[in-house]
Amino acid sequence: MRQFGRQYRLVLGSEENGLVIDSLRVTFEFTKDIDNTPNKAEIRIWNLNREHREWLYGSDFRKVWLWAGYSELRLLYAGDITAVALERKELDNVIVLTCNTGDTDMREARVSTTLAAGSTANDHVKVAVASMTGTTPGQVVLPKQRPLPRGKV
Repeated sequence: MRQFGRQYRLVLGSEENGLVIDSLRVTFEFTKDIDNTPNKAEIRIWNLNREHREWLYGSDFRKVWLWAGYSELRLLYAGDITAVALERKELDNVIVLTCNTGDTDMREARVSTTLAAGSTANDHVKVAVASMTGTTPGQVVLPKQRPLPRGKV
């Protein structure tokens, strides 16, 4: 049942192409916290056609963006699709997307560098974030900015 004035836009895809869903039944649940694990999402899409389901099972569509609102849509979630499942609910086919924010960067980012003596914790964070192509740093609060006496590998 459509709620008065509510709108959403779900975009599934990659950097080159994608699929926009804005008229099917969609439910979502997010878990956001401040610990060192990715923010999780479970997005369910009812009665997606066979061709679009096959696109999701392929490796091209690995990103998800969800906007929602009333008169103005706002980005609620952006992340990586980590698992795609198909559920059958009576006569409906329900696609279940399991998503994580920054999942690709957490799995694939590698840092191999040496920081000279006198580097600070802020320098260490900058080097780590630079290796993650899809992640931008949020608010970073470091307790002390004292330079380290020795280099760090």
